[in-house]
Amino acid sequence: MLVMLSKVRLVMAASLFVLSSVATADAEEAGQSYHEHDRHKIELGISNTHTEHGENAFTMAASYNYRFSESASIGVLTEYAFDPLETWILGVPLKIYPGAGWVLTAMPAAEIHDSHSEPLFRLGVGYEFEIEGTNSSLSPEFNVDWVDDEVNFVIGLSLGFGF
Repeated sequence: MLVMLSKVRLVMAASLFVLSSVATADAEEAGQSYHEHDRHKIELGISNTHTEHGENAFTMAASYNYRFSESASIGVLTEYAFDPLETWILGVPLKIYPGAGWVLTAMPAAEIHDSHSEPLFRLGVGYEFEIEGTNSSLSPEFNVDWVDDEVNFVIGLSLGFGF
């Protein structure tokens, strides 16, 4: 089972990397540009983390993303899942923007609980609704985390502030 999960993670990560490369090349070939003020984004989020054991935890997150092309960004994320999980997640999300508001996320991370850490890998999908007249967005998100031979689901909403 562990070997199969490792292969699935590798295939998913490779797929997102290829998608990122193709999307970036397409945007550059089409002569598309993005605004300088849109390169940086701070996001604050709330969500529910659901474990395969049936536990649910209210979760809060904060992240910073740097958009290095029209179709991709990289950032840092910190997330805390409250009781009963009481865990921190620290990660480096790579986000792909395939178009029309959609956002795909791949993130290597560490889950920290009681001074013990485990590697975590997250794949997610979201949709950014731009708030008209501002550099802000509201994004529902669905993420799947693989950590310590378990699968967790994170469903939430984030508010983004671009600058």
